[in-house]
Amino acid sequence: MSEKTGRGPAILLTNMPSPYRGPVFDLVAKALPGFKVIYCRNIEPDRQWHLPDYRHERIVLNSATLNLNGRFVHLGLNIIPHLMRLNPEVVITSQYYPAAIAAFAYAKIARVPHVCMYDGWEGFDRHLSGYHKILRRMFYRNSDAFIGVSSHTRRLFESYGVEVEGRYFWSPLCVDNDLFFKTTSHEREYHLMLSGRMVDTKLPEFTLEVILGLRARIPNLKLLLIGSGDRLEFMLKRIRAMGVAAEYPGFVQQQDLPRYYAMARILLFPTKGDCWGLVANEAMAMGTPVLTSHFAGAKEDLVRHGENGYILPIEPGAWTEHAMKLLGDDGLWNTFSARAKEAVVPFHFHNAAKGIVDAV
Repeated sequence: MSEKTGRGPAILLTNMPSPYRGPVFDLVAKALPGFKVIYCRNIEPDRQWHLPDYRHERIVLNSATLNLNGRFVHLGLNIIPHLMRLNPEVVITSQYYPAAIAAFAYAKIARVPHVCMYDGWEGFDRHLSGYHKILRRMFYRNSDAFIGVSSHTRRLFESYGVEVEGRYFWSPLCVDNDLFFKTTSHEREYHLMLSGRMVDTKLPEFTLEVILGLRARIPNLKLLLIGSGDRLEFMLKRIRAMGVAAEYPGFVQQQDLPRYYAMARILLFPTKGDCWGLVANEAMAMGTPVLTSHFAGAKEDLVRHGENGYILPIEPGAWTEHAMKLLGDDGLWNTFSARAKEAVVPFHFHNAAKGIVDAV
């Protein structure tokens, strides 16, 4: 408890434990004694992670959750009694579901500093309704500090007329780089790799067009696919119908990811809206260049066009041509691979924890 205010430690509200934030919160807890994380749920229905027992203190609300077109909205209004009991010195909220609105309202009524933590950006938020924009404006204009994952997130805050200079703190989304760095690279027997959730947002039909274009140029094209999602079976069926040699080992847990990324020469990461795209971190930590679209939050900050990957319009021909550049030129591929590993180095758990600690 703070001697100055008589209040308890900082608390952070988020949706559920994850492999890319759990280690970060463990580090924050070391730096901020008494720091606690309040989770709405232990896991969302579409996740298959096997998570370790993280060391930070946590409370799980077991929130009622609505599924709105594949997006989970956590109610979690039972957060208020927890906040009243904890009497926190700082309240950090992520996202804008009802539990977060309740925590934000508590902070304002109790006159507790509020920190707004978000991983989106203007391209990701471009389809927001008027209601959601009003809600974000309310959060942004009444927050004392801001935590974001990229330069694009900072520009999003600023687009709402908020002055963030001196109040914006970078907490990158990241993976366990050391796990990848210590993994020996394989022969790279697969030309292409797809990884992550196979859903409409990841443009399955477009991806198939790119694969078909490359199949016409490389008769023995080999594809590695890992992940899950409601379009997975559709993708596998169509890929095999093309006569493409494809391997699908099933859902792969975090500790086994490096050896799969080490088998592929390129990661295809098409998307029409990603707040970031951790598959890019995973690939680049293994020295695998990435092709992605202008709608990935990882563009520019991590994936840099013509340097360690390509950022391309949603046009199959462009993706086919740029993939062929890398697949047909070992010198270029080696350069991109080395730069990919260099670029991902700052995106690690300690920097992510530092952003949260500095904001508090």
